[in-house]
Amino acid sequence: MQLEKRGKKWRYRIFYKDDKGIRRSISKSGFNTKAEAKRAAIEVENSMNKGMRETKDYLLNDWLNYYVETWRNDKLSDSTIEIEKFSKKRLLKFYGNISIKSITPSKHQQFINDLIDKGYSKSTIKKSHSFLKRALQRAVYDRLIHFNPCDGVELKHKDLKEPQKAQYLPKDKIKPFLEMVKKRDIHQYYMFRTMIETGIRVGEANALLWSDYNSKDKTLSITKSYDQKNKKWNPTKNKENRIIYITDDLAKELTKLKYLQNANRIVNEDIYNSEYDFMFCNEVGNPIPRSTTHNTMKQITGKLLGKENALSIHKLRHTHATLLLESDVPMKVIQERLGHKTMAVTEQVYSHVTEQMNQKAKDDFEKFINERKIF
Repeated sequence: MQLEKRGKKWRYRIFYKDDKGIRRSISKSGFNTKAEAKRAAIEVENSMNKGMRETKDYLLNDWLNYYVETWRNDKLSDSTIEIEKFSKKRLLKFYGNISIKSITPSKHQQFINDLIDKGYSKSTIKKSHSFLKRALQRAVYDRLIHFNPCDGVELKHKDLKEPQKAQYLPKDKIKPFLEMVKKRDIHQYYMFRTMIETGIRVGEANALLWSDYNSKDKTLSITKSYDQKNKKWNPTKNKENRIIYITDDLAKELTKLKYLQNANRIVNEDIYNSEYDFMFCNEVGNPIPRSTTHNTMKQITGKLLGKENALSIHKLRHTHATLLLESDVPMKVIQERLGHKTMAVTEQVYSHVTEQMNQKAKDDFEKFINERKIF
């Protein structure tokens, strides 16, 4: 093993004999410290002893395609696969179609820094980094590369390692928000009202059929999600069905919606889409386009909260969760209602509200012991 400094970076070189007894060497540079280069070199030597496939090489584009087709497709939701397509596009734009053996920790750190400089969100940076890290870990398992160059890379975005606090529509803004939506589009109003009162995801709202509504028990069955782009039905995000109880007021609103749709069927009889009987649709029975609901959400919340604070439609789900938390609904019930896989997810996402709950619990406890003169 040789370790040498080249400029400000370190390089290792390892010598070995191939199957024909010919002396060859492997080298890699770009390490920030001598210790980092030495650790990598030791991993390489250990890997070679276990039978590394030194003659096999993959270009980045080919390996990412292989990784997605082998390990990701048919195992993830269409939306997640779509996100990974964008991650792959960013990676290839920065790296070019280089050999996966040429990727170093320093080079990957430059990629992360480049995303930060270009103003990408914390979520996008994490997803792009994780996508490459997972793909190259498979290359490590297949003995194509000696170590994963994504290990030890710092995501140096401000507060990047902190759990992102959920944003939501403040309680005093919910009523004016819905009134503005109603004036803009009555059909979107019923969808947004339902999302705020149930916390369902937008894909789950798009998938709701009238057969999913039990008007007697006042429940909604959440069993699927609808991908408008591909006109495809998918399971819920966690592949688990759930029943959501709704309020009497929301039940009354859904009755009004049903009357409206029956009227639309009569007026637009020749062109009305009756293939699926969607709960939330436009005047001719077609699903309300995601782009339409997105624009409505951005514009109206921008007017209410300021353009820089405009919210995505997913924040209606956070709004519902916040209302539940502030009304002292147990965390376990909230987890089941939202369809989170574990309660830890619920607690982390809504930690900003649990802080308020902890303060309220402290105040209530203090009031209790003072009134009863316990101490």
